[in-house]
Amino acid sequence: MLFKGLGAPIGSALVGSQALIDRARRWRKVVGGGMRQAGIIAAACQHALDHHVADLKNDHHRAARLAEGLAKLPGVDITSQATNMVLLVFPTLMSNHFPFG
Repeated sequence: MLFKGLGAPIGSALVGSQALIDRARRWRKVVGGGMRQAGIIAAACQHALDHHVADLKNDHHRAARLAEGLAKLPGVDITSQATNMVLLVFPTLMSNHFPFG
């Protein structure tokens, strides 16, 4: 996704076979994901790709360090750390305060 870490306002990129791209476009329209005037957004995404990709390595390193530090805290479970995203849960908090936890 271009907006996470690269600084583009929105956007994503899908790579695959023509059949995959065709199915993805169809499903995007089915769920209401059409957009007009996409050129300005594409320009911002292009700028992000041209100028911010090098920063991703630092973001990924920071996310790994964050996950490592959070994992040492009691009551914090890291469920995933990939690229520049850290997903975590607080099982004690969930079980004490939410009946569905």
